[in-house]
Amino acid sequence: MNFQMCTPEITELAEAMIHVQQTLSPALKDAENTFTNSRYATLPLVMNACRDALLKHGIWLTQYPVSVEANQLGLVTKTVHAKTGLWQASLLTIPLPKSDPQGYGSAMTYARRYGEHRCLN
Repeated sequence: MNFQMCTPEITELAEAMIHVQQTLSPALKDAENTFTNSRYATLPLVMNACRDALLKHGIWLTQYPVSVEANQLGLVTKTVHAKTGLWQASLLTIPLPKSDPQGYGSAMTYARRYGEHRCLN
């Protein structure tokens, strides 16, 4: 899969993202993974932790699934600078735990949470 990662020039987007990162606070870990005996931040908490900072600095964040290898989920996380149209993206590929709607949904939630985290750090 040939995947373009960003517009040729991202200086103004990078400046806006620096401002976003300066105002972010870490998302609280509000859930427990009993399998690994660890805590993690749920997707709604991650989204709420970054939404205001992104909007304040004119950044649109979107995520969407893409086709990748069989039994894998591909998720693109894309940030767009509203003022200039400059953008940057990342592709996260993870294995599906099960090849059914529940496995796909579980992988999508996991990928969205980690995709946002990767995009903002």
